[in-house]
Amino acid sequence: AYVAYAIPTALLFGILLSFGRMSADGEVIAMRACGVSVPRLLPPALALGVLAALISGYILFDVQPRARHSMRAMVRQLAGSLDVIEPGRFLVFGDRLLYVHELGDSTCPYQGVLVGDSGDGERSFYTAARCASLGSGSGGHELAFALRDGSIHLRDPDPTRYRRIQFETMRLSIDISRYSDPPPGARDLLFSELLAAKRRPLDDPERARLAGKDGTWIDVQIQRRIAFPFAS
Repeated sequence: AYVAYAIPTALLFGILLSFGRMSADGEVIAMRACGVSVPRLLPPALALGVLAALISGYILFDVQPRARHSMRAMVRQLAGSLDVIEPGRFLVFGDRLLYVHELGDSTCPYQGVLVGDSGDGERSFYTAARCASLGSGSGGHELAFALRDGSIHLRDPDPTRYRRIQFETMRLSIDISRYSDPPPGARDLLFSELLAAKRRPLDDPERARLAGKDGTWIDVQIQRRIAFPFAS
C-alpha cells in the first residue's frame, strides 16, 4: 500500500541529493565551464519523473485495488475455517447477541447458549438452550445452530404480559456475513468503479455507504489516485 507513496518520495530525495552533491562539489561550475548548461541536466530528471509517475499510476489504478480484492478473497476463505465462538464472551452480530457459557463434549459441543434478537423493537426476544451444536450449513457467512432443551422468551408490548415457548429441538441461524465478508469500500474499488459510484444519484444507498460519514471518501480516493502519480 505504501509503494505508490515511496516511489515519488524516493525520487524527490534522490534528485535533491544528487543535484545538491553536484553543487557542493563544484561539478555544476565545472560543467558550465565546459559549455554544458544547467537546463541540459533536466531531461534525465524529467525522464525519471515520467517513469515514476507511470509506475505509481499503475500501482494506484490497478495493482493496489486488485491486491485488496485478493486479500479479501483470502479472508473469506479463512473465515470459513475459523471458529468465531468464544465461550464466556458476549458476541454481537448486528441485531443478534450470542453467548456461550462453555464448551462441551462431542454430544453437546456448546453448553448454556443464549441468543438475543432485538431487530423488531417491541417484539424482541431471546432464546436460551442447554445444549447446541453447529449444523452442516455453518460457514464463513452463517452460524447455523441446532439447539436442544431450551425456551424462547418473547417480549410483549403489554408490560404486564410475558410469553415463553419451550422446545426440545430448534434450528436457529445467525448471519455473520457483514463481519466475515464486509462489502468493499471506496479504497477497494478500481478507478473505473470509483467514477461509476461518483455518477450515482446523491440519494443512492450504495453511494452513501461508499462516501462514508463525511460524504467525501469517493472524491478523496479519486483525487488520491490522480495526485500521487502527478506528484512525481
